[in-house]
Amino acid sequence: MDPSWSETGDRYLLKLFRDYLFHQVSDTGAPWIDLSHVMQTLNKLDAASPEQVCLVSRDEQSVVVVSYERLKNCLQAAFSELLDASRAAAAATAGPAPEAFEGGQGVG
Repeated sequence: MDPSWSETGDRYLLKLFRDYLFHQVSDTGAPWIDLSHVMQTLNKLDAASPEQVCLVSRDEQSVVVVSYERLKNCLQAAFSELLDASRAAAAATAGPAPEAFEGGQGVG
């Protein structure tokens, strides 16, 4: 795993948000998923709602109140970082461009 994806800053907020979205439990402690909760939450995230949500760590030692707008910005920044890293890795491993071949149409 990438050490920069740790429990700090924006990435920690995304981790807590993922848990809020998908790791709900019932009153008895059993795993529980409410699809209406998932859909409403994702809609608020997509709309960058200024509404705030309370995110709690699994050990219940950390509580963070954050807006969906801030969460969307965090998600977009993290996605951009992953996309940039992917493009850089692809460029580093790519072979010669097709124009490098004789006549621009390959050897044949």
